[in-house]
Amino acid sequence: MIEKNNNEILIDTSNKNDFENYQEIENPNQKLKNEILINNNDNINKRIKILNEGRTKEKIIKLKSGCLILFIILILMILSIISIVVFSLLGKKYLLILPLPCLFFIISIICLCNFITISPNEAYVLSYYGKYIGTVREPGFYWIRPCTSQQFVSLKSNYYNGNKLKVNDLDGNPVLLGAIVVWRVKDTAKVIFDVIDYKGFVITQTESAIRYIGCKYPYEPKKHNEISLRGGQEIINEELRNELEKRVWQSGIEIEDARITEIEYGKEIAELMLKSQTANSAINAKEKLVKGAVELIDYSINELEKRKLCNFKEEEKNKYSMNMMMLLSMDNDKKPIVKLSTK
Repeated sequence: MIEKNNNEILIDTSNKNDFENYQEIENPNQKLKNEILINNNDNINKRIKILNEGRTKEKIIKLKSGCLILFIILILMILSIISIVVFSLLGKKYLLILPLPCLFFIISIICLCNFITISPNEAYVLSYYGKYIGTVREPGFYWIRPCTSQQFVSLKSNYYNGNKLKVNDLDGNPVLLGAIVVWRVKDTAKVIFDVIDYKGFVITQTESAIRYIGCKYPYEPKKHNEISLRGGQEIINEELRNELEKRVWQSGIEIEDARITEIEYGKEIAELMLKSQTANSAINAKEKLVKGAVELIDYSINELEKRKLCNFKEEEKNKYSMNMMMLLSMDNDKKPIVKLSTK
């Protein structure tokens, strides 16, 4: 039950319906916001489900060592060669048996070509007549049956360090951005069967993410604590990495690190912006100089009067201040003489 008393709302929180009605009274837009949030989450889940449909999942398999099979094949080859030589020397009556050792010799040669060696951080994706069998990741020496397709995939860390890209920042200024991305293969089945060229895919998505981040922020901050390409490096790098992960996760790629390495204005406005930065630096320096000079003049007048070294009149104080300001603001080595009243 909900009651209002002196602008206060009394509610029985044990009643779920009363609590929902209270939310509508307190914040009528909250229910709409919650519905939008739920719908967005549902849409994201549906999108992930659609992306996962039809994609290959990695299946790790283990093969037996190929040393024993290699020994058997070599024995078979030796016996086949001996049989061919012996049957050829025995005469015509054994020529009908001669194709049999020749056949075993050919089979042994074919089997000899199906050995693979896997080193650390390497993998082979196996498929048999178009059907995905599995992925072998464990290092070792193995034999696979004939007619099995094998595709090598490196699991080592790779990197992309391309040319600088021209991007228009949030203010529309042309900016050159360079980035380095460290990535590695996480799901071998996806990089082989779900993407045509996974290395080219990473390069394309990296350039797209750099352009997206570059257009989202200004080159230099205009307000205090404003995130910019030049001043918010940690935030920009983290967002670049998250953006890349969202773009390449469905292809079986893992982003280990991503960061902006070069930031500069485009050639069209580089000289103009350099002059602007120089002018701003000069203005800031003059501002600090004037502020310090005013504080120093005020301090010197108070100290002179406090120690009774000078007794300034209003006109003399103004003249002294002007002379001291000129003295402190001068850039050359000339030192004007400042007269003090001793009356």
